[in-house]
Amino acid sequence: MLYASNVLLDGIQLSETEEPSPISLSDWSIRPITINDIPMILAVNHLTLMPAIIPGTEFLRVSVEKVLAQVVKQMCYQLAINPDKTKRYAETITTGKVTFRNSSTDFLLERAFRYYISSFEQLTPEELEGYEKNDLLVGLAIESVTLADQERFGRQETPMINFTDRVVNQVRIPITTKNKENRLIKRWQALDNDVQLANPLDASLRADQEVYDQLVGINTELISDLMVWLDSFTTTDKSETQRIKDSLDQFLNDYLTQHCPMSIIDDLTSPTDFLLQWEALSPEDTDPKPILVALRYLIMYMQSAKMISVKDSRILIRAIQVVIADYWGEELNVDLNLGYKHLQGQPDKTTQEFIDLMKKFPDAFYDFLRNLSPRERLTMIDQLLQLNKEDAKSSWEEDNL
Repeated sequence: MLYASNVLLDGIQLSETEEPSPISLSDWSIRPITINDIPMILAVNHLTLMPAIIPGTEFLRVSVEKVLAQVVKQMCYQLAINPDKTKRYAETITTGKVTFRNSSTDFLLERAFRYYISSFEQLTPEELEGYEKNDLLVGLAIESVTLADQERFGRQETPMINFTDRVVNQVRIPITTKNKENRLIKRWQALDNDVQLANPLDASLRADQEVYDQLVGINTELISDLMVWLDSFTTTDKSETQRIKDSLDQFLNDYLTQHCPMSIIDDLTSPTDFLLQWEALSPEDTDPKPILVALRYLIMYMQSAKMISVKDSRILIRAIQVVIADYWGEELNVDLNLGYKHLQGQPDKTTQEFIDLMKKFPDAFYDFLRNLSPRERLTMIDQLLQLNKEDAKSSWEEDNL
């Protein structure tokens, strides 16, 4: 919801006549200000007191909401917030409603407006001109983020920190297609219906020990299933398998359950903030490859088990790639290709004919399997597993991972 000063009524279109209570992260108040005789608009977020400065309505070719959303996107980029999460949050601004309000009864909000107006008025004409020559909205976003880290307004953290934490924790992109037959998905969904998980930002609602234990239990089963999958379909040795297990335990059970709490299906962008925290807390010379390898295998397994869709896996991969690009760069030689073609292989003509017959006459193939003795079936399973391992070894021998 945007709360607009009546001075701006000529430049925006109201959608509400009544004033609802501001309780959402998408609530912003917008008011006109003047910087060196140049009309501008100052927006302040209600929950976090985060400022955003945008050009005045006379300079805009599109609505105030759209321009504010663009500046907020640039601010989120400066704050290293996941791009998919940023896009989702910006959409709440452009699709939200607009109502009239000149002032509020929120003392901190009014104090923030006075402080930001006074601070932004210190911008020189040369600074504004420099922004216009490059990218005005980017420059205004940088000024907004910089100013937001200079005053706490009596709170424990600055508006910049509070805004970042709110967007990271509150704006979520859950999986798009939920496999209702998967036992882990079912149990995660059951926990999602719990009030503590449904309202992770409400300070009065914290996940109790029972909910935490259930999350850890589900995640531990996921890791255990993935270890079996690694042994069957990859060539990882025992030491690498243990590193993968430890890394996933750190992500799923240390970060997700204690940080939010939530499961991986609740927010596909969670690897971004996890990796940023991991990078910030790790010693400078720590190699990030093991943690990246573990996340890659997690995504591969969840898609192969049909726990997530291809679309979901791409969001997860992007959440990792953005951190690599911003913090480790091209010198970090890590292949995030999910590589399903390596696992499946390309069957020859004879094998393909057998597969086609199996699909065309499933009942006959089932009768064939049923007529095998238990020992013959076990022998067949062992041979198939061995072939999978041999295919994985030959296909992945040049893999950077």
